[in-house]
Amino acid sequence: MEFLQYILVLLLVFCSFFNGSFAQPPTCAQAGCPTGGVWGEWKTIGSGQCDMECGGCGTLVQTRECISDPICPCTGSSNRTTGCNFNACKYPTQKVCCNPYVPMVVNKVQICGPIPKTIDSSACCPQSTLYSEWSGYSSNGNKGWVRTRRCLTASIGCPCAAKDITETVDVCPCPAAAGLADSDCEGTSLPGNKGYVQTMAIDNEACTATVMFYAANQATQTPPFYFCKPMASGYQGAMNFQGAYITVKESVSKKCVAHTAFDCEGGKNTDKYPSAPRQDVTFTCNLQTKKWILDFTGNDIDSYYQGNWTLN
Repeated sequence: MEFLQYILVLLLVFCSFFNGSFAQPPTCAQAGCPTGGVWGEWKTIGSGQCDMECGGCGTLVQTRECISDPICPCTGSSNRTTGCNFNACKYPTQKVCCNPYVPMVVNKVQICGPIPKTIDSSACCPQSTLYSEWSGYSSNGNKGWVRTRRCLTASIGCPCAAKDITETVDVCPCPAAAGLADSDCEGTSLPGNKGYVQTMAIDNEACTATVMFYAANQATQTPPFYFCKPMASGYQGAMNFQGAYITVKESVSKKCVAHTAFDCEGGKNTDKYPSAPRQDVTFTCNLQTKKWILDFTGNDIDSYYQGNWTLN
């Protein structure tokens, strides 16, 4: 008999949690953001094993997420400690229920209640649909890129007009990085001479980019001036370019930083005066921020330019 009562209590607890999670709340009285935001379900942290056998005397730590943030910020706590195992205790236990729960009979079964809800009784469905911010992009497996906005309120029983909104693009979502202006790096000590901005060559299928570096802004001439090749005496005198660097403005630090892209004397080039040397600087699109990552450092950048330095 006691075993059957225990099973009935478990069913009551399950039904209480089920109804609290999935019964659709009423529509909010006010338009826009609901007062206090929209909280998700309370979920147990850890193993979920109760440390006591009856009376709601055990404790579980639970947490919940503000599912409307940052569109509608929430008020209240995101953590709570709640009781567990709500079947009434039997003799010789000194008390039937632990505070704050009291004995009650539900469907002819004695339990300790009221059983905590997984959704607050004050929850309501917003009058207008709430969707998340756009996710980062990911490959759709067909040479395209897709991102998603989720229905924020579906988990508490408030459906959206469309469960999820998706957007697909055929080109890499990172736009070509802007050219870095001198004024962007004021107060920063940078090596050599500023060169120019060579346009990124973007691979839309792989979402990567390449910048081909030359020794100076003469790449359109025939033949062009390259790294490690003495320039003609008619161009500001004979000049031997030792190498080139890429200067980037990093997205997070907002600092201008120079990195060597090509060094003729540093062993990166087997022939000091090849006929057409070049060096590719590579980037990878950050599909979350839509910024280009300089592969050499792994950092997002806002803009860049090519610089160079000479032996004489």
